[in-house]
Formats: sequence, C-alpha cells, structure tokens
Amino acid sequence: MLMGSHFPNTANDAITNCTKLYKDSLGGVASDAEMTAIRTMLLEYRNSFKSNDFVVRVDGKRTDTCQKTPKTKTCMSVKGFTFTDPTMTTLDGYTWKTNSGAQSTPNSNCIVLVVNGTNEIVADIDSCDTKTSLQPISYLCGTPAWTWEEP
Repeated sequence: MLMGSHFPNTANDAITNCTKLYKDSLGGVASDAEMTAIRTMLLEYRNSFKSNDFVVRVDGKRTDTCQKTPKTKTCMSVKGFTFTDPTMTTLDGYTWKTNSGAQSTPNSNCIVLVVNGTNEIVADIDSCDTKTSLQPISYLCGTPAWTWEEP
C-alpha cells in the first residue's frame, strides 16, 4: 500500500492519482492485518499534516442500486460497492464508525478512513465529491510493496 498526499478533492481525483503516479488502483482494506499497518502509517503521518482531522480516500463506491437502499443486507456487504482494487472481496478489514450502510447525505457513497484528532481511525461512508465531513488530504493506493516469486 502507498499513501498519497496530493490533496485529492474527489474520489475520482484519488483514482486518477493512483493510476498516474503509481500505476495502480485506489486501494482498499481487505484484512485486519492491512488495517493495522495502515493505522500505523496514518499515526506516523498524522503529525505531518496541517490538521489532525481529515479523511483518507480508499477504494469502494456504492453501486447505483445501493445508493437508494444502503441499509439492506446486500448493500451493507461487499456486493453493495464497486472496487477498482481486485483484492477487495470483503469489508471485514474495516472498523466502522457506524456501519457500512451509513449515509448521512444522499452523496455519502464512498468509503473513507476518518482520522479525527486522537480518536481511533475508523472507516465511514462519506461524500465522493469535495463535500466530505473532514478535508480529504490523503488516499490509499493498492500497489504491493513487493512480489514474491519462488526461485
């Protein structure tokens, strides 16, 4: 995983940056181990940013159908979202602020990680555009750190 900080205003900006700068997709959190590693990175970076309150864009946008019915069982599962990261087969890696069916506004349809002061870093569903609850100042790209090949 790579953490970009090119101030992506929208989810599409973050996807474009991952593709253009790192030749990969926006990344998601597929396991507890990944979430632990990402939390560790964010705790290290938190003090480098102007604010300790921000959201990190990650992969996952609600499907058109689920934007209308986000609280159904299917829509609260991985099937309720579209992903560019091929490793995203579950939402189990996330600790949710509320749950994956959250939708505070009609535009709250993208998964983000919420970094808010010294509170635990949690996932939430926020706007895919510039009207997020906190400033989106970072994004997660799904580039593997290395690949292993048997000799």
